[in-house]
Amino acid sequence: MNAVADFLIAVLIDFKTEGPVAQIGFVALVLGAVFGVAIWFVRRVNKRVDVLVGTERDLKARLDKQLGIIEGLRKERDANADLLDQLDPDRFRKTLATARRTSLSAAEAEAETYVDWHAPALKDAYGVLLQARLAQVEYGESALLAARRHAMGAIAADPHDLDAQASLKTVDALLDAEARTPETEAAKTERAERDALLGEIEAAPEDPDVLRRVAAKFFERGRYRLAEAVAERALEAAAAAGRNPDGEFGLRVRFRMIESAIFGGRHMRAEQVLDPALEAAKRTQGPDAAVTLSLRSVQGSLALSQGRAAEAEAALRALLPDYERAQGESHPGTLATRHELARALLNQGRAAEAEAAWRALLPDLERVKGASHPDTLTTRASIARAQLDQGRAAEAEAAWRALLPDEERVKGASHPHTLTTRALLVAARARLGDVTGAREAAAGLPEDLGAVFGEGNPRIGRVLLPLGELAAAEGDREGAARRFEAAEALYAGRLAPEAFEHRDLAEARARWLPDDAAAPPAAAS
Repeated sequence: MNAVADFLIAVLIDFKTEGPVAQIGFVALVLGAVFGVAIWFVRRVNKRVDVLVGTERDLKARLDKQLGIIEGLRKERDANADLLDQLDPDRFRKTLATARRTSLSAAEAEAETYVDWHAPALKDAYGVLLQARLAQVEYGESALLAARRHAMGAIAADPHDLDAQASLKTVDALLDAEARTPETEAAKTERAERDALLGEIEAAPEDPDVLRRVAAKFFERGRYRLAEAVAERALEAAAAAGRNPDGEFGLRVRFRMIESAIFGGRHMRAEQVLDPALEAAKRTQGPDAAVTLSLRSVQGSLALSQGRAAEAEAALRALLPDYERAQGESHPGTLATRHELARALLNQGRAAEAEAAWRALLPDLERVKGASHPDTLTTRASIARAQLDQGRAAEAEAAWRALLPDEERVKGASHPHTLTTRALLVAARARLGDVTGAREAAAGLPEDLGAVFGEGNPRIGRVLLPLGELAAAEGDREGAARRFEAAEALYAGRLAPEAFEHRDLAEARARWLPDDAAAPPAAAS
């Protein structure tokens, strides 16, 4: 820069000899050059400044972006920290407690309204599913487990559904029975017979005639739940084959369903099937047809099983002359009606009349059906029961002792009738003071009565009461009370207040557990 200045000064000195015009022109030229250089320099500086400003702006944008990312990460970190904090058990409990205080009441009310609105439909749906599963008599663990789920669903919809509770216990008993290996030869034989019958179904699962025959065999063996299920399948198969459900075949199958439901303790189910079946029989078969009369007879049996003995007596007395006129005095239906009429008398406390009626019936049964027919054996057992109710325990004990081997041979050791006879033998011996003999008879009774009779079946009480009497005779008052209470629970809600079972229970308590007695009563004569 100094060199340039020295050059300009030297040039000006040289121009001293020139004229004023030349000197002024030269100075203007120099000044213009300086001005141009200045402008060029300024522009160059401005350009560099713009580059720097742009660079700074870009750097700032990039920095803002990085700061945004950092801020997002910080927020995510805070959110995760909050989430982890929410998962802290103490904080979760406090939050839940607050939610309960503030909103649970409203939510609960809304949920209860929903459940109340839909519970009947849910109960019916689960009931249909449950019956469908139980009707799969091939069973198998998967079908039983599915039935168990449906039973629990029905109970959830209606916790007071006694049928669903009984079905749940039945399914559990069946699961347990399927898991056990038969120990005695009799049990092995019964399992083999059952498997053979199930094999018949498997071979012809849609044949109504086969299904009806198998249902009858299951009923004879006391497998009432299976008999009902197979009969229902027979009815469905007949409908699928185009048979009229109100024809004679369909009505007889429905009769089997009703009879099985009654003996299995499923009284409501029996009523559901009976009423429309009886109306259809009167309409399509006529009032004097055998199937119509059979349905009228089973109507009386249902009333008896529900504890309505007086009503049953009136119905059976009206039926008996119609049976004798239309079918004859020796017809099996006529004989069955006479038996049920005697049972109606016994259940009303008229034991002497009942015994006389059964004694008059017994020779007719022996003549028509044979001495070893199951119905003949049942009448022999009933006569002994009438004797026990009249205080003749020794006669009853002798009769049941003679009958028991016949029932075990004909019906099977685990048949409900055989077990009831054994239990009544226990009661007779306990009343006679033969505790050892009573204990020996009781040893043949299974622990799980529900698996045999069907859970919730009031007929189980007929076994529990004698076991309670034995416990009392042995001095186990607590055990006796426990069995009496179990029988009472089975009767509650299932039997009419006037049912003889209530009377038997009251008499057993008065005999064995009087408030002021410390020892069992004296032996009966």
